Amino acid sequence: MDIHKGLQDPKELFKQFKLESMRASSGKPLTVAWNCTGTYLAAGLTNQYIRVWSISSGQTIDLAGHYERVDQVCWNPQDPNILASASADKSIKLWDIRKKQPFASIKTGGQSFSLRWSDDGKYIVTANENHWISIIDYESKSVIKSKRGDITFDVAWDNSGERLFISTSHGDVNVMSWPDYELQHTMKGHTSSCYCISKDASGRYLAVGSADALISIWDLEDYICIRTITDHIHPVTALSFSHDSQFLASNDEEPTIHVSDVDTGELIHKFDIQGQASYLAWHPKKHILAVVGESRYNGVSRPFVQLFKEPKYKDYS
Repeated sequence: MDIHKGLQDPKELFKQFKLESMRASSGKPLTVAWNCTGTYLAAGLTNQYIRVWSISSGQTIDLAGHYERVDQVCWNPQDPNILASASADKSIKLWDIRKKQPFASIKTGGQSFSLRWSDDGKYIVTANENHWISIIDYESKSVIKSKRGDITFDVAWDNSGERLFISTSHGDVNVMSWPDYELQHTMKGHTSSCYCISKDASGRYLAVGSADALISIWDLEDYICIRTITDHIHPVTALSFSHDSQFLASNDEEPTIHVSDVDTGELIHKFDIQGQASYLAWHPKKHILAVVGESRYNGVSRPFVQLFKEPKYKDYS
């Protein structure tokens, strides 16, 4: 399969990418997410706020409602204005960004490490520090199921909403059925904790990043590991597939972002971020990669929000 049909050579394509720095807040950004249309970008900050950028105008909205740092943000896949957030204050809040106050607040019994919305917008899954996996029903704004299990670092839904993928400290990813929440399969591919997982838009692949510095890519139809990426030398902490499933972005503690070819596993490009990234996310419709984190100059911390993009996309900040 030629996944690059219609594109120029990928290595040459990424050499032409330009960097745009968005207007950052005083708080360090810990997480970042695009809404379903790619018109808004949201980041959770250490100063208890959520900052939202309008990509069409560059204007910002600051959402206040949490009492401690905001560790996770996640948009409703069916509504470009609805956002979920998770904080160290042990609450999940739901927002309509056209307003500045949350319209729901849900307690899940601990600080959440991961927060993901199902593709149909009906459910939110979260994994917290006390090893609880909780499912929130969006219509009722309440937890409808909680299960305690292994230490969990990340979670994801499949496209149908009938399976949940749960990464563990054992180097495995458990596949759970929904809504009965029964173990269907265990994908064993790493020797230590799986810190992050990412599903591609087609629902065919799941990428797993681990403390063993490896990335495995799995075919979700047969639960087969089809590829292993070995270019990192430190634990992999964030992953994101491009909208067309052609590229996988990843990072570790080094001041670079790796972009790999999903079809071959080859390292295509490294973006220099001159700091340490907290999180990254591809735009849902374009080759634009958002990266957040902080750099230090002369002992002074400087938060950054950066977009790496093809030259044909104009700047807005």
